[in-house]
Amino acid sequence: MAKVRKNYWLDPEMLDRARQALGTSTETETVSEALKRVVEGEQLARLLAEGRAAYPNWADPLHE
Repeated sequence: MAKVRKNYWLDPEMLDRARQALGTSTETETVSEALKRVVEGEQLARLLAEGRAAYPNWADPLHE
């Protein structure tokens, strides 16, 4: 995977909290891991939505 250099203004407290939550050691690693998890979460949500279409009469007891 190619990497590029970018400059962003980030909230330092939020970055520290993310680093602690993710268990990363650098700011770059923290941002990369957070982005990776967002993309994986989106993929999972899409797959779950597609799976629900296979069972349209399924009732979600937590949201109905």
